[in-house]
Amino acid sequence: MHKRNSRTARHLKLIFFLSLVTAIFSMSAMFDSSPFGFRVATAAGKILTEKSEKVFAEPRFGQEVLKKSMADFKKLQTRCEPDEAVSVCVVGEVNFPGQYQNCRPATALSAVMSAGGPSDVGSMRVIRVFDENDFCREYDLYDFFLAPEKDNSPVLRGGETVVIPGISALVKIVGLVNRPAIYELMESEKSLGWLVKFAGGFKKGNEQLRVEIYRNFSSGRRHLVSHQLSSNKLNELAEFPLENGDVIEICSGEASSGAEIELNGHFRYPGKVMVKSRTWLSELVNNSALMYGYASEYAEVLRVENGSEEYRVIAFSPKRIIDKEKGADFVLEDGDRIVVFSRETFNEMAKVAIEGAVKSAGIYPWREGMTLSDLIDLAGGLDRATKAAELSKRQIVDGRLISKSVIIDLEKVLAGDPRYNTRLDPFDILICN
Repeated sequence: MHKRNSRTARHLKLIFFLSLVTAIFSMSAMFDSSPFGFRVATAAGKILTEKSEKVFAEPRFGQEVLKKSMADFKKLQTRCEPDEAVSVCVVGEVNFPGQYQNCRPATALSAVMSAGGPSDVGSMRVIRVFDENDFCREYDLYDFFLAPEKDNSPVLRGGETVVIPGISALVKIVGLVNRPAIYELMESEKSLGWLVKFAGGFKKGNEQLRVEIYRNFSSGRRHLVSHQLSSNKLNELAEFPLENGDVIEICSGEASSGAEIELNGHFRYPGKVMVKSRTWLSELVNNSALMYGYASEYAEVLRVENGSEEYRVIAFSPKRIIDKEKGADFVLEDGDRIVVFSRETFNEMAKVAIEGAVKSAGIYPWREGMTLSDLIDLAGGLDRATKAAELSKRQIVDGRLISKSVIIDLEKVLAGDPRYNTRLDPFDILICN
């Protein structure tokens, strides 16, 4: 009886599984037979993975123009005869996704208007039009906003699917520009130069301009940069990278007091930048500021000591900064130079050395978290009893690399005392006397 019941249960499971497979294939067939089905499902799947967030409460650039055009469009649609219309499907981040009948000549712009326009988190820069062969054309609503009398968007013949993805980034610019507004920037446009271009440039008649940049952090919005413009031109600041939610103010007068920081190495935009007082390292060292392929475990801040030409080397881990590890971040000072290495360069140069009373003196690869006792173990241990050692750490004076030594108590190092068994930085040299 038990065997018969278990066989029946397996049989019922098999029937259920086959029914499920049949239902899935039936749905696939339905999508294939629909003029929009398969493309809609594919597009919707992509859109659901794109997370967008509303960062400003005010209307963004173009919304007022689109609102007025939509009112005129609705009046036109009421006079449209059925045989003059084409069918189009609009999906994604629009207010009312669905299938619509548009009067000829129907365009991507009219299709977006039929669906109530992009939602609060819908892109106005990327309108994708898929035809029945899945060939994709793209349209930028900014072309229409800058010349509302023209509609150069793709013409629709019927059967197309229009897809509106989420916003890439929204940045606000106010003050002495010709078109202050909230602008949507594409990935390749996330710089101050592009933003000022969209805003129509600076207003004329101002002798001295400065740029103030504010950015959102987990602790709130912070004043990041105050920079005086030379001859009212952006120059090197044109390449300054912007992030979603940034607010840029163009003002008259001199820049507020702050600190000058120099970015060196594997930054997207190396060079000097003016920042506010008490700027944290994490505000300048982040994924958007660094190029791909940077060494994540080690970088340096070179800090001027006592107003001289002598720089103290402060080591840090970019990964720990980006991951917001407790105790990793610190405040920058005027004149600091941040140096981030490429992975290739760092792998070649990240070495430590040991000399003196060890079995295998030489140069060894540095690794993150490496301590004095680790280096002694790599060298095979001490070959004779010795109580002290000299740790040579590098400094930069007058542009030259020099060493500064400290005396180490080896007995306490080998005993594992964390106060003495300190971590090593690349280029350290341990001399066991």
